[in-house]
Amino acid sequence: MFVQWCKKLALPRDLHAHGLRKTFNTIAAEADCTPHELMALSGHKTLSEVTRYTAAADRKEAGG
Repeated sequence: MFVQWCKKLALPRDLHAHGLRKTFNTIAAEADCTPHELMALSGHKTLSEVTRYTAAADRKEAGG
């Protein structure tokens, strides 16, 4: 379905639904969502999968 929407809107062909999930998790982590909240919202199964988003948000917040 995502591919059809992208075609209809004449969006770049290299867009993927996973990119939306990644962007959502990044923004949510930067908004101080906890790893467990990210898991509940994004459907990730393990903490290790969402830790990369919270770790990146923590680095960004620390100025690194």
